[in-house]
Amino acid sequence: MLVSEAPVFPADATARIAALEALLARANAALAARDLLIDSLRGQIARLRRMQFGASSEKLGREVEQLELALEELEAERDAAPEEERPSETASRPVPVRSLPEHLPR
Repeated sequence: MLVSEAPVFPADATARIAALEALLARANAALAARDLLIDSLRGQIARLRRMQFGASSEKLGREVEQLELALEELEAERDAAPEEERPSETASRPVPVRSLPEHLPR
């Protein structure tokens, strides 16, 4: 057998691989949707906190508490997921490399 030849799998193994790949894609999509929801809730909480000192601050305070509870539940679900299922946060955010301004000494 040559090294360049692809291994031949039985039909049931190929179907199982395809099913597992589809399951993984759905799980990744669900994780991405949940992360978007978490980011959205964080944005809403930040906006409501800025508005908190307005005329209807008591009503907004209750909304902030409800959103914080929802955020805590989602973060608890994310933290409860096994480590291999979590997307890497550091890999998705590249760190920009900037040089110092010319007027600053090195």
